[in-house]
Amino acid sequence: IIEWHGAHLPVGLDGSIAQEFAARLAEKVQGVLYPTQWNAMTALPHRVSSEIPSDLYVQLIDAWLNGLHEVGFKKALVV
Repeated sequence: IIEWHGAHLPVGLDGSIAQEFAARLAEKVQGVLYPTQWNAMTALPHRVSSEIPSDLYVQLIDAWLNGLHEVGFKKALVV
């Protein structure tokens, strides 16, 4: 997500870590890696933090998962 963690860390660190973890996992289990979504439903309050309402975020995740199901995916892991 786009979130401030202090001057010592880059903005977006959480998403970068999740992206690398998911890439390694997908390679290990021969999965398909969906592009990283840089959205957040909660973020630390700061001028460079970005978030969207929780109910909208849940709707987005639900739509992505339903779309994957419709094209034949049986399992998904959301990091």
